[in-house]
Amino acid sequence: GWPFIGETLEFLSPHRSNSIGTFLQQRCSRYGKVFKSHLFGSPAIVSCDNEFNMFILQNEGKLFQASYPKAMQGILGQYSLLIVSGEHHRKLRGITVSFSAMSKSSPVFHSRIEKLAFSMLESWRGRREIAFLEEMKKVKKKKSKFHID
Repeated sequence: GWPFIGETLEFLSPHRSNSIGTFLQQRCSRYGKVFKSHLFGSPAIVSCDNEFNMFILQNEGKLFQASYPKAMQGILGQYSLLIVSGEHHRKLRGITVSFSAMSKSSPVFHSRIEKLAFSMLESWRGRREIAFLEEMKKVKKKKSKFHID
């Protein structure tokens, strides 16, 4: 791959949700279930082994410390559920799970969120550039008008 980009573009290429994608299929068959790569401007260890991934997740903060490339932190934000770890992660996850459980009881809420998502996607049609942060602010503003029945 290229020095800065590495294999990121290939890693991010679209694939069906019921497969691991061409990038992982090719690398796993060539290098094994755990291999080194260069993603998002940083060296990375990639695992295609479900059992090993579960072991890592269960031992987060004990035997393993997750870290993400600075580029990911810049994109997702330093307080993203994917970025934070330890007690902060547990608190954010608890909030997310409780909200999800609450909203599951409201088909009306899901319908409104779905309509919002489709309208936002439609508004992006034909645009060459999308200012992601600005668009998410619009989503947040529109979403705050909803209430859970």
